[in-house]
Amino acid sequence: MLARLAHAVPHPSFALAPLAATVLTQLADQSAEIGQRAARLLDLATRLADLPRWDEGVAAIEEAVAIRRRQVETSPDAFLPDLALTLNNQTAILGALKRWDEALAAAEEAVAIRRDLARDNPDTIPCLAQSLNNLSRCLNEMGRPEQALAANDEAVAIRRDSPLDRPEGIYSSLKGLSGWGCVAAADGLAVPVRRRSSLSVIRSSRCQCT
Repeated sequence: MLARLAHAVPHPSFALAPLAATVLTQLADQSAEIGQRAARLLDLATRLADLPRWDEGVAAIEEAVAIRRRQVETSPDAFLPDLALTLNNQTAILGALKRWDEALAAAEEAVAIRRDLARDNPDTIPCLAQSLNNLSRCLNEMGRPEQALAANDEAVAIRRDSPLDRPEGIYSSLKGLSGWGCVAAADGLAVPVRRRSSLSVIRSSRCQCT
């Protein structure tokens, strides 16, 4: 019953976010399996960020990441996609708090994992584009526009190459694509970079690209 209620609450829904957070907290505490707890914590962190209850959101996503790391140690093939997804959402939450050093570290790890996964499973390539989008934002915020542009270019190239016979994949990979602006580089030149936009967060406990 609680699980159905949690999934029934639309997202984003700021009016219903407190209800969703309460339900997901109970579900996480009642989880009989550690992976299920990580999945609930991932969803909970997103809802807490909506409220915004940042300290609790950071704590939830950090625990979820720690759980996924432990699972990867015993079964990497099964749980690396979950770790990458959780790191991706951790990037977004830390970025919202302007903790860019930590957000960048999470984004780089997510990209590295998803790049490896994409080599063996092309269906996960849209997930790589999503993480590259987050990496681009982090690099831009840290004053590294050339690297931000390179990450964004790679993400755009992936989206353009999405198979035309998979429109649902194209829709998913285009989410988060935004325009361009210019910032002044250290040498005074105007360097094109992504305009500031929200970092990509996935609500589902399983990446839709996996």
